[in-house]
Amino acid sequence: MEKIKFILVLTILLASSIQAQNKEQPSQTEYAKDILTKEIKRMIEETGIPSISIALIRDENVVWAEAFGYANVKTKTPATTSTTYSTGSTAKPYMSMAIMQLVEKGLVDLDKPVNDYLENPITSFSENSKPITIRHLLSHQSGLPASANFVPLWSKEKRKSLKEIANNVKPVREPEKQFEYCNDGFVISALVIQNITGKNYGDYVNDNILKPLGLDNLNFTQPTPETVEEMALPYKLAYNNSFPIAQQYSEPYPAGGLTYLTPTQMSRFLIAHLNKGKYLENRLLSEESMGVFHETSFGHEYYGLGIGVEKKNDKTYLFHSGLQDGYVATFNINLNSRTGVYLMANTIAERHLAVLSALATELMDGNKDYKPIPSFVSKEFKEIKITENDLHKFIGTYKIDGTNFDLTILKKKDRLYLKNPTNVEYEIIPYEKDKFYLKTEEEQIEFKKSKNKISGMVLRSKNQEIIAKRTE
Repeated sequence: MEKIKFILVLTILLASSIQAQNKEQPSQTEYAKDILTKEIKRMIEETGIPSISIALIRDENVVWAEAFGYANVKTKTPATTSTTYSTGSTAKPYMSMAIMQLVEKGLVDLDKPVNDYLENPITSFSENSKPITIRHLLSHQSGLPASANFVPLWSKEKRKSLKEIANNVKPVREPEKQFEYCNDGFVISALVIQNITGKNYGDYVNDNILKPLGLDNLNFTQPTPETVEEMALPYKLAYNNSFPIAQQYSEPYPAGGLTYLTPTQMSRFLIAHLNKGKYLENRLLSEESMGVFHETSFGHEYYGLGIGVEKKNDKTYLFHSGLQDGYVATFNINLNSRTGVYLMANTIAERHLAVLSALATELMDGNKDYKPIPSFVSKEFKEIKITENDLHKFIGTYKIDGTNFDLTILKKKDRLYLKNPTNVEYEIIPYEKDKFYLKTEEEQIEFKKSKNKISGMVLRSKNQEIIAKRTE
């Protein structure tokens, strides 16, 4: 009896000890959450990024989701885990999954000429070149040139249909010669799906991918009113401040430009990758098809079918990023540890999210050797006062060297503006004698003199210099 009591007491003491250790030593997920919370808050405070939303994945679950900052800066509307952002090209793997589903059904062959599935054939590079296949299109090895065309959402201009886009594509080289990122290849792939299934691309994804993921209340390529109600507005960054910009429409939308989701929603799709084609009890693709999905092709080491692939330290990572004016998204998942991260923001902060993604991946992989991420603070300029007479000496037209395009400096009330060749005006603010910065762009102007008169300007944009001589 005494022995039994001793064992019970020992068991209780051991259990208490383990609980105490767990309190003292948080799980790796908790550690990752604490570090990422601190780094994201610091990044937003330092850089002016409006908002960042994140989801961490382990096995079959989103183990942490949080949003920081504002979905609408002016009204100070907080971003939440329900806030939607443009996925950009992180939605490209949806296309590949849709195609692979048709491959499984025997309706598509990745290596047959894509023209076999189209009403209007795609022109070959030459009479002797290999025919373009769907595998070429999804791996960006088709010989078609890079493409990305956005138009203002509220523009009254006629937008090109998918057929019009496809009918105008022309290869610039033979397939398999070079990796060149091409959104139009995904337009052609969408037409293949539509021609075979009789459904438009968005409806096909809704029925065959979103629904098995439990996301049947969404629309893949046409945001629902509920999605729009939760949408983060787009901004751009300049000098650690955010400025609202026009919403954009992506003409080659099957490449990802019209998809608005949350990190948690996108994580369900990534979980299907971690689980070899299965989400909960719903199988989207067979394990064999997922293997083909994740294979690199034509000698390119880092890209499979619509998805990035990296093998490092005996581990396989899948990744992709997506950009649209005012939005950025990125993900990285580890097939071996079955962990991952998905990040979104409502401004183009690609480098910022890439660093956060790398940090989150390391933390979820078990790394506890944490080092703070570098600061992304931009150089700031302080406005100086200039007299009304001094402002007038900069007004005029300046011809850009080697072109027929002009830059114009004009005055409105007591402020100067730069008008570019497309007639867009930017306020410019003096910070030194003869030196100005653009209020909403991280660009600076230095005016040059000859014989004590303004004779030209140098416009500095990142690492580029645009020289323009005064003509009047």
